[in-house]
Amino acid sequence: MILWCLIAFASRSFAQTPAFEVASVKPSDESKTHSLTWKYDDARVTYTHANLKGLMMDAFPVAYYQLDAPSWFETQHYDLSAKIPEGATQEQVPAMLQALLTERFRMVLHRETRNEPAFALVVGKTGARLKRSDGPGDLEIKSTGGRFEWHRATVARFAQTLSGLTGRPVVDTTGLTGTFDIVLELNAADLAGLRNADPAEANPSGASIFAALQAIGLKLESRRLPIEHLVVDEALRVPVNN
Repeated sequence: MILWCLIAFASRSFAQTPAFEVASVKPSDESKTHSLTWKYDDARVTYTHANLKGLMMDAFPVAYYQLDAPSWFETQHYDLSAKIPEGATQEQVPAMLQALLTERFRMVLHRETRNEPAFALVVGKTGARLKRSDGPGDLEIKSTGGRFEWHRATVARFAQTLSGLTGRPVVDTTGLTGTFDIVLELNAADLAGLRNADPAEANPSGASIFAALQAIGLKLESRRLPIEHLVVDEALRVPVNN
C-alpha cells in the first residue's frame, strides 16, 4: 500500500516528530465491564477501552463531525499503552499517536473540504464578556444537569464543544485569543431540538443556548462554511505489530 506508506512517512518524518519507544495497541476484552480511562504523563500514554474514533480525535486532532470513518470505529474498543521517549514534550504526543494509529491499523486517509450548514461563533454587538483564566493549567470541562463549565479553554476549543451540544459544526470566528473560564446554563430540551433539526432550516430563536451565549457577548450565526473532513478510506479492525 504505497498511499499508506506515504501517510505513515509524512506523520513521522515530515513533522520531524519522535516516535513512541515501545507501544501496544490491542482490542479490549469485551467480556469484561470497562469504562473509558486515559492518562498522559511525562513517561507514558495509556488508554483503556477507547474506541478508535476517540483515539483519532485525540491524535489528529479533529472534532467528532470532521472524522468520516466506518461505524465500527465507535463500537470496537482498544487498550493502548505507549512509552514517551525522553526529551519529547506533551505537545508532540498527538503527532506520535497519529503515526502509531496509521501504522498499526494500516490506515489509508485523505482530507477534503465541504461547504456545509454550520454555526459561526461571533462576537455580539456589545462585545465579548468573558472571564480570562487565572494562570496556566490544563483544560477542564464540567457538566452538571444543564450547567456547563469550561476552565482554561480557548474560544476555539469552546466552539468545538458547542458542536457536540448543538449537533452541527461550530466554527470560531471571534478572533479572541488566550484562555477563559466560561459558564453556561442550558435547557436540555432546547438542545435536543437543535440536534434533531435540519441544519439548513434551524430556527435558533428562543433556544436557551443562544440566550446564554448572548449573556457573555457571543452569538451563533447560521452559515454555510468550509468544513475540513478527515476521511478514513481503509483500516484494519485488528492492529498489527504488537
